Amino acid sequence: MRRRDTNPNAPLIEEFRRHLTLERRLSPHTVRAYVSDLSQFARVLRLLGEGRVEEATREGVRAYLAYLHASGVGARSLARKLASLRSFFGWLTDRLPDPTRALSRPKERRALPRVLSESQAHALVEAPANGREARRDRAILELLYGSGLRVSELVGANVEDVDLQARLIHVRGKGGKERIVPMGGFCVEAVTAYLTGRPGDGSWHGPLFPGRGPGGRLSPRTVQRIVARWASRAGVGGVHPHVLRHTFATHLLDRGAELRAVQELLGHASLATTQLYTHLTLERIRTAYEQAHPHAGAPRKGPRGERSPSAEAQESTGHHRERKAAMVSTNSVRAEESPAERGAPSIDPPPTNQRSASSPSRNPEGA
Repeated sequence: MRRRDTNPNAPLIEEFRRHLTLERRLSPHTVRAYVSDLSQFARVLRLLGEGRVEEATREGVRAYLAYLHASGVGARSLARKLASLRSFFGWLTDRLPDPTRALSRPKERRALPRVLSESQAHALVEAPANGREARRDRAILELLYGSGLRVSELVGANVEDVDLQARLIHVRGKGGKERIVPMGGFCVEAVTAYLTGRPGDGSWHGPLFPGRGPGGRLSPRTVQRIVARWASRAGVGGVHPHVLRHTFATHLLDRGAELRAVQELLGHASLATTQLYTHLTLERIRTAYEQAHPHAGAPRKGPRGERSPSAEAQESTGHHRERKAAMVSTNSVRAEESPAERGAPSIDPPPTNQRSASSPSRNPEGA
């Protein structure tokens, strides 16, 4: 006989789950994360001797975050869990005060995402060659890299969402938001080849990528395995589907696309999210400049071996900095001596003061 759930928080958590699913229309993955975080919060509160989640105080939330931190949970995960609690208590605001209102977000160092070079991306999407399964995988890789789709958007797409004549795909993104995304010439070519050879009755309805996942669709996990397998064969291992989305955005900016346009293509609600890719582009520009431009480094000698003016200026500046550092160091030592030791009145020390052009040619119409 199944054991009855005696968790007093279960009914409220289930009500919150329905709110996230039906009213906010969040993705199943996001709903699971929020509910998991809230369930964990309820368990920790019980361990700490607190009551129900709706009766939690600011001190209880602080104790929960401190408990997670002591358990080795990183700043990024802590920030996400706090966001889950903010969402929950925001939902309860009309009934109860919000104990998370005065809490600051844990500081986190946001790492720049990994992106592929244009030649690496080219090698990856062209790795699938012959066969029905390879045509399907090629279409998947082209939609991830060529149109920047999220995995959830890819597996949720239907055949009727694809307009090969207009070269567009209708995408349902986070929170039920919809957008229209262009498909480039390579992507149209790959999707056309896949649909032409797809088994079945030739119907232009139903899942674009059928599988054994929910709703008869390919599961996100299967897509991850497909990407990882072909990336390994292309010699760019360690790639997951979102790397292709990062690469899509970065390559657009590299080639001069406007930030607002990239935001619309990605379906970002906030421009700040898209701006992360500008940091990647600037780093790539700086690296390319320093590696390629003959004047990127400071010259040390002139054409006949004599010191160049710029080198002498740099050296002069270096000597000046060394003398200044020595003076500061001397003043600091003198400041630590007593007036009697240095035989002078006590005076405070002064303040210290491409796809790339170099990649193999691929020129179907409208690429």
